[in-house]
Order: sequence, then structure tokens, then C-alpha cells
Amino acid sequence: CEVCGFQCRQRASLKYHMTKHKAETELDFACDQCGRRFEKAHNLNVHMSMVHPLTQTQDKALPLEPPPGTVEGQAVKPEPT
Repeated sequence: CEVCGFQCRQRASLKYHMTKHKAETELDFACDQCGRRFEKAHNLNVHMSMVHPLTQTQDKALPLEPPPGTVEGQAVKPEPT
């Protein structure tokens, strides 16, 4: 690597290594919790599951509205007609 002197045997490894030297503004995927940015969506997803796992669980566990046919998450029995 011309930037830091990192050495590797495969061109693909060097290409991957060079992504670490990209300016943060060039990275497309940002964490909405801490602001860290990533080149690939997969890397952001891994970061979220490792660094912010409770945030993801809370988001999934708290629906915005109760499901249809329920009152605050409790099933409503239809009245006999």
C-alpha cells in the first residue's frame, strides 16, 4: 500500500485494504446511531448487530400501530350477531 506500507500477496486483498483509506464522505452507508460510515450495506448491518443490537431489537419489538382487529395488542372477539 502506497499510503501506509501494508503488504499483501493478492491484488484483491490490497483493493479491499485501500477501502480503509477512503475519505469518510465517500462512504455511502451511515449508522443512524453513532454516525460511523461504511462502504457496503452488509458492513453496516454487521456493525448494527454487533455494536447496537438492543436498538435493532427495540425497533422490531415496538410496532407503530396495533395490528388490525386488536386493541393495544389484545385480540378483540367479534360480538355475536
